[in-house]
Amino acid sequence: MFKIYQEYDLELAKWDDPGFSLNEARLGKIVTGAFHYYAGKKYELHSYCVMSNHVHVLIRALQDESENIHSISEIIRLLKSFTAHEINKALHRTGQLWDDFHFDRIIRDQRNYANVVNYIMLNPMAAGLVDSPEKWRDSYCNPEYASF
Repeated sequence: MFKIYQEYDLELAKWDDPGFSLNEARLGKIVTGAFHYYAGKKYELHSYCVMSNHVHVLIRALQDESENIHSISEIIRLLKSFTAHEINKALHRTGQLWDDFHFDRIIRDQRNYANVVNYIMLNPMAAGLVDSPEKWRDSYCNPEYASF
């Protein structure tokens, strides 16, 4: 049976012109570091892409010690809380960083999974920022799942 995966889009609260870019090296490192820190603890990390004002991430929630699936809302809250605190500290600012909501999609089959991974990895190309996905610093596709 196919496992259920979920893709999330997280956007900045002031996404029209926040005055900074999430994919500045030091800020991108905060976001990508958080994704990798919780990987294997709360979720399987399949792919992500950090853009200037939003993030795409594909994960599958794991079981906790009681064999319950980690709550997706808790995972998103952890990621947003940690990254907001660290980014605000790096920028010497306070206040809300992320929008209160997130967009999520359930991945239901292998074809849908492949389409979502491609969408995430090709996002910087679609935006005209690079001519190949390998040139985008703040993206990742877990090789363990790449040939899914």
